[in-house]
Amino acid sequence: IRQALKVLEAAGRIETRVGSGTYFVEKQAVASSGDNLNALLALGVSKEFMQQLIAARPAIERAIFEAYAIKANKSGIRALKELIDENALDKTASGEFEENAGLDMSFEAKVAELAGNPILSAMQRQIHQLWIQAWRVYGFVPESRHTLHQEHCAIIEALASKNTPRVIDLVVQHVDKEVE
Repeated sequence: IRQALKVLEAAGRIETRVGSGTYFVEKQAVASSGDNLNALLALGVSKEFMQQLIAARPAIERAIFEAYAIKANKSGIRALKELIDENALDKTASGEFEENAGLDMSFEAKVAELAGNPILSAMQRQIHQLWIQAWRVYGFVPESRHTLHQEHCAIIEALASKNTPRVIDLVVQHVDKEVE
């Protein structure tokens, strides 16, 4: 029973109050508590929210890119180059690139896959989902197609040369955006 209570508490379904007892938490309270990243969107997307999101994303991306920089190899670098080239062609041909360029997270997701840490990958997927939804609600895309492509190329070059400090600097610059 103790183990079951610990699981329920970790899931946010019950709350233990010292000296009082254990209580069920209603679903609405769980969703609005901010424990769920997507629930944060329901609270509104303000300039402050965007600044907090921009501050959070580099931590995840930095960990992923640092992990991959250590084990980067020619086949992985080739796959990354092919991906950004393919993305540039696909998006330009369909006319979507300029509108959604800053919201394409496939490059970062591919690096997470190559890094091979499923926990970091899961965290990245969550932050990417929140990032995309928040920027859309906020009303503009943070970067142009050309800028993103240049940044991705520079990151790939640093990965290929196994220059981990440079990779980290470039990734942090890449995800650190200004909010208007």
